[in-house]
Amino acid sequence: MQGSLRHADSLVIVGAPTQDGASRASRTLQWLATHEDEHGRFPYRQLAQDAVVVLSCDRSSPYVDESVIREHFRARCRAVVELPADPHLSTGGIVDLDALSPAARDAALNLAATVAEGFQGRRTTGLAAHGFRAEMPR
Repeated sequence: MQGSLRHADSLVIVGAPTQDGASRASRTLQWLATHEDEHGRFPYRQLAQDAVVVLSCDRSSPYVDESVIREHFRARCRAVVELPADPHLSTGGIVDLDALSPAARDAALNLAATVAEGFQGRRTTGLAAHGFRAEMPR
């Protein structure tokens, strides 16, 4: 994972507005922010701060205050996007935007725009910056 993180320009961390889903996403952000390398540096702190957290609302709990979870992540990363429950997404297969409900499609497009906004005015360091570019089909 650390090899992949070294070449990442942006991270999308998926959680849920539940205790376990939010806890896993929070621990991921915490590890990224506090992981120290062998040189005493924190190489993933900026990735954590620039991350986008997606709250997948396919599960919920009446015992959890979702606004507390949203605020928790807003204080720790660049953006939080909520993805509403959707029957097409619940299959866990390849996502077809045309098969999503209008609300889920809008949220997915908002997520893509939010991630892309993070690249504006920033020098990227990911694989494309190292000469790895996908070949365009002819």
